[in-house]
Amino acid sequence: MVTNRRERLGAAAVVGALALGLAACTAPEPSHSPWAAEFEEARQYAVNDFQREVLSDDVITEAEYRETRQRYIDCLADAGIKAEALDNGGYNVYSNLAGTLVDAEKACSTQTIGGIEALYGASHVNPRHEDFTKLILQCLRKAGITDDSFTTEDWQALNDEYYPVTDDSKIPPDFPDGTPLTDPRVDQCTSNPLGL
Repeated sequence: MVTNRRERLGAAAVVGALALGLAACTAPEPSHSPWAAEFEEARQYAVNDFQREVLSDDVITEAEYRETRQRYIDCLADAGIKAEALDNGGYNVYSNLAGTLVDAEKACSTQTIGGIEALYGASHVNPRHEDFTKLILQCLRKAGITDDSFTTEDWQALNDEYYPVTDDSKIPPDFPDGTPLTDPRVDQCTSNPLGL
């Protein structure tokens, strides 16, 4: 039997259409990200296509994070607010945020970094989404600041003692070994306990 080019193309078109149809009927694979629930929640609050795209695959790349921060700075500039993004993840704002500028900053935050920035930080310093307090305590032990007898409750009590009033007149409490809560090693353990 001889088939002509038209019949072969027709058969190929039918096979292609069936493949596309089956692919469309296949449910998307569930995310295996430990942060999937948080990404889903962030997608629900996303206010624009850019945010939805960044959050779509349950991963925020460094490039997406940098673009998000730059969009925030650009939005602030458009609103008359002079600011810069810092390498440490913070910002320097050189304008006095008062009156309508407060509302402008909030709008810029909502439209750009909202839902992305905190999730990027959390998922990058704790990629397996482990209990963060336990990670902090492990880091403090590894740094020689505490031992196994220092518990989650002890950590919470130390924080409760210090953070309600953090003015300059209050002396920060110490760990049992005498290390102050303001020690740079403590800061490292509380901000990035895995050292990532």
